[in-house]
Amino acid sequence: MTKICMDGTLNSDISVKVKRGAATMQIGDLSRASGASARSLRYYEQLGFIRPERRANGYREYDESDVETVGTIKMLLDLGLPTALIEQVLPCTRGRKVEDQCPGIIDQVVAIRDDMDARAQRLLATRDALSESLSRVGR
Repeated sequence: MTKICMDGTLNSDISVKVKRGAATMQIGDLSRASGASARSLRYYEQLGFIRPERRANGYREYDESDVETVGTIKMLLDLGLPTALIEQVLPCTRGRKVEDQCPGIIDQVVAIRDDMDARAQRLLATRDALSESLSRVGR
């Protein structure tokens, strides 16, 4: 805020946020760098997975580490992990090994993997039964 003092001097109070050591980017930049849509990025923010700074004009400001975080989120979603588990797993992926930081998470991920394997086996059995039926009619 700028004030004109009684003596005619100009007094300016400007506050500036500076992120040290990291380049910043806007949502479109992060979208291009990570391959996630801007809508997905806003959703990840809503879930608390990423926490961008806000400029005075309301624009989101991300740093380079958010590119890696979004990549991890996308990978975990592609693996079929629910967002509630991603919320627990994500902090464990920063720095040390997951098993060192969050040993209880490994059991949950193993259970999800085993469930995926069981569903895949059922799907293969269904496919084989369908193929058998089709072969009987000449297809």
